[in-house]
Amino acid sequence: GLDHPREQPHGVQTPEEEEESQRDNDFVRVHLLLLFAGLPLLEALDVKVLRQVVWNRPVAPALAPLLESLPFLLRHANRNIVRVKVSVVLLADTFNRYFEPNNLRDAVKTLRHAGLTVLAATLPGDERPLCCGRTYLSAGMLEEARHELTRCVKVLAPFARAGIPIVGLEPSCLLTFRDELTSLLHVEDAAAVSEQVFLFEELLTARLDEGSAALALNALPEKRALLHGHCHQKAFNAMGPVESLLRRVPGLDVQSVNSSCCGMAGSFGYESKHYDMSLRMAELDLLPAVRAASQETLIVADGTSCRHQIHDGTMRQAQHVASVLARALPKTPETP
Repeated sequence: GLDHPREQPHGVQTPEEEEESQRDNDFVRVHLLLLFAGLPLLEALDVKVLRQVVWNRPVAPALAPLLESLPFLLRHANRNIVRVKVSVVLLADTFNRYFEPNNLRDAVKTLRHAGLTVLAATLPGDERPLCCGRTYLSAGMLEEARHELTRCVKVLAPFARAGIPIVGLEPSCLLTFRDELTSLLHVEDAAAVSEQVFLFEELLTARLDEGSAALALNALPEKRALLHGHCHQKAFNAMGPVESLLRRVPGLDVQSVNSSCCGMAGSFGYESKHYDMSLRMAELDLLPAVRAASQETLIVADGTSCRHQIHDGTMRQAQHVASVLARALPKTPETP
């Protein structure tokens, strides 16, 4: 009769149930983002910035009250959650994300150990991860690169405007934001992002030097490190911070290879027509120096293509500086 609600087919939600379910899903979504990798990120950004970071579009009216009360809800949902502020945003490049994710894990572990709080830059929903567009730039595909950079700026700009540094591991990717970004995107947000991007070693060295971070390290079994600089690191005078971080490991003697390009130059060395030239470039200084190093010597190279060239030419495994530091961290329940 008219006094009874119409029975819903099995599995079909009423509009009220759908709204409630969406609120639950949104709560979980925000909760997981803020607690990325188990990190407490309450009050990281104000509500307006949080809305833009998480969704990059106006928030549904039903969600607005939830975001307004989010710090309260999370504070009472888990007594172990501590209210802190985001120290750094980590931009995971494609190469480390898919081929060497251990480098990203080691970077997060090291930054956390230094007392910094890390948030991963991410897009909502099922959208693909962020990409700087470096591979497109290398192939002259400027429109495709511009599209990728636009996606990145959309996510990173709120952090940059809030003065939160954006950190990356792969020199060629991260330094795209410092170099080509403002040439391809003539917008205010692009300039803001460009000023707030730092390599892992740059940011960590700066924080340690100014005393806003502290990093206790143990000695490693290896007593010598052979360091090869990526071309972008050299071009942007970023080798000093790498050497500085490595020298913080007790008893580690650091020597930089006096080399030019490793010969890979992005995809150049992967192309069959450039194979011989690529190897000749590597054989000028880099590969002989690695072969001459003892097996007890650490080989350090922050560039993914550099590490591949070293491995293919010498069968030695080079490490990112973040992985070297992670190995030297004191063993705690959080750093197995």
